[in-house]
Amino acid sequence: MSKSPIPIIDVSPLFAGPTPALTKVDQAIGQALQTYQSFMAIGLPNDLRPDAAKMQNLFSLFQQPDSVLIPMGTVRVNPNSDRTYRGYSLYGRGNRQYDVGPEPTVAGPDIKDIERLVEPNVFPADGAMPGWRDGMLNYFRSMENFSKLIVGSLARFLEVSEASAVARYDQSNSTLRLIEYPTMPGDTAATEIGGQHTDNCGISLLWQDAPGLQMRAPDGEWHDIADEPEGISVHMGEALETQSNGRLHATPHRVMSHGVERHSIAFFLEPGLFASIKPFSSSDNEAPCAPEDSYAASLIETLRKTGRA
Repeated sequence: MSKSPIPIIDVSPLFAGPTPALTKVDQAIGQALQTYQSFMAIGLPNDLRPDAAKMQNLFSLFQQPDSVLIPMGTVRVNPNSDRTYRGYSLYGRGNRQYDVGPEPTVAGPDIKDIERLVEPNVFPADGAMPGWRDGMLNYFRSMENFSKLIVGSLARFLEVSEASAVARYDQSNSTLRLIEYPTMPGDTAATEIGGQHTDNCGISLLWQDAPGLQMRAPDGEWHDIADEPEGISVHMGEALETQSNGRLHATPHRVMSHGVERHSIAFFLEPGLFASIKPFSSSDNEAPCAPEDSYAASLIETLRKTGRA
């Protein structure tokens, strides 16, 4: 595998408003995602930067006893639960995962199986982890804000309406996910522990505390994501591929083991459940989307095809 060509971009101009530097970073982001389908973001503000103290606090969830975790469990780990994805779960090779969404829960269009997409959050019982809930929701909001800034940047790069593009991600049912990958017997640097896939969402933000994340470039070669402890890698999802009219493409990615325990945070920015997944418009005043053209309808159809709805 060759040295990764994935760009590292200082995104601080995104947080500073219109300046010549913003125009340059728009071009850098657009060209990186158009060419490599990914980039590493640095220059993040304090509320977003994945510093050691913040990560230690969030991942302290997995140090809690079963008496705290099991009541937060999905049906996979708690037979008394009717949850399918929000909350604590186990999967794969003993990986532990926790998912949280917007607070309060967002609404969706009146279509069949919509309840599968609007599951409420579940948090540690009162007194179990003081302040942890607020820390998790604050980080959710910081990741959501950053993701929408990227959508705005891409709209400027694609020369479509920034207002309309960003509005499609209002009232989003996005997800912030904590993942712990334990070391397993026989793990080597060649062990694939997270199968290759693309994400349904618009934009994925990914952080890791140990190497392992790889993305596949358009030429078919796999590249390691740069080791930037306080950086966040940015990847395209299938919804934004459609909304960009195929000018940008979803990022195939996977996780490889390096024989050590690994922690990861993923944020999936999804269009609003009422929003269109058709190509972005040049108009600042888009007409409302028909339910059958909405992101919710598209996602439910995906769940049906995979047997999850």
